[in-house]
This record gives sequence, C-alpha cells and structure tokens, in this order.
Amino acid sequence: VGHSLGALVAVEFARRYPLLVRSLILVSPPFYRPAADTTKQLPSADRMRREIYNLIKKRPDQLIKIANLALKLGLLNKAFNLTKDNAAIYLNTLEASILNQTSLHDAEHLKLPIHILYGRLDPVIASRNLAYLTQKNKYVQTTPILASHEVIGVFADKVADAVKESVTNEVARNNRP
Repeated sequence: VGHSLGALVAVEFARRYPLLVRSLILVSPPFYRPAADTTKQLPSADRMRREIYNLIKKRPDQLIKIANLALKLGLLNKAFNLTKDNAAIYLNTLEASILNQTSLHDAEHLKLPIHILYGRLDPVIASRNLAYLTQKNKYVQTTPILASHEVIGVFADKVADAVKESVTNEVARNNRP
C-alpha cells in the first residue's frame, strides 16, 4: 500500500523484488509520462505539471507563499510545513517524482493485481495516464472517489475496504487445496 510518492516507491519495490510482492494498492499515484512522450502533443497535464515545477524551481519563495495560502484554505494537511530551510529538499523530491520518474512505465509491466484508488478532484492525478495504464495492464483496476489528494473521510474508508479485500483475497488464494 502506498499513497502519493509512497505509491511510486511501492511500484519500484514491486519492480525490484517481484517475489516479495503479491499485489499493490496505490492511492493517488502521481503517474506521469516521460518528457519525451509529451513534447509533441497539445498541452497535456503532464507537460503543464513540468512547466509549473520549472516555474516554482526558479521562485521557491513564491512556492512557500502558495503553500501557506493553501494551508490557510485547508487544501493541505496541517502537518505540511514548507519553509525556506526545507524548500530545496521538497523541490528535489518533486523533480524526482515528476520530471524523472519511470513509475507509469514500470507499473505497465508488473504482472500482479494493482488496485488504484484516486480522488476525482486530486490535482496531482493525471487521469489520462491511469486510463492508459488500465488499457496496457490487465491486472490494473481503478476506483475513482469524490475526494481530493488527502486520505480522509470517505476516501480513508474506501482505502481501508480495498486493503481488507486484498488481504481476504490473498488468504483465500493461500487456503486453496
């Protein structure tokens, strides 16, 4: 089970250690296509995210102001704390997860059940990429939920249900004669 960047870590772990992973539950995975896949297309969500990243990389002070406003409006978890002292670390993480990731391609080739839950209002989700993944990998199922990125309320309940179902299915598989 992985949420957001943790979902990308879960995919990487499954890719590297396929004998240790029987299924994945990915919550709000920010799957993006490589830059080479988006350069010739009309504006895409992937390309817009890259452009936004490049803008905030040049002006981390503006990112801090936007993050503080988002906190005041309740759009971010209260534990989120972006300051001038940690902005560079945050930006490096964004670079690795947005600009240089291979998770979409890696998930496309995994041969294990993958259940993706995501909020329809989640700004980090590229639903087009999730649709692509479900077409390319028969083991992938998606569940959209009327939610944003944070796993709270109904979204948390749906994730808990998916985990229970996955564990139940695994126990049933192991108890077959």
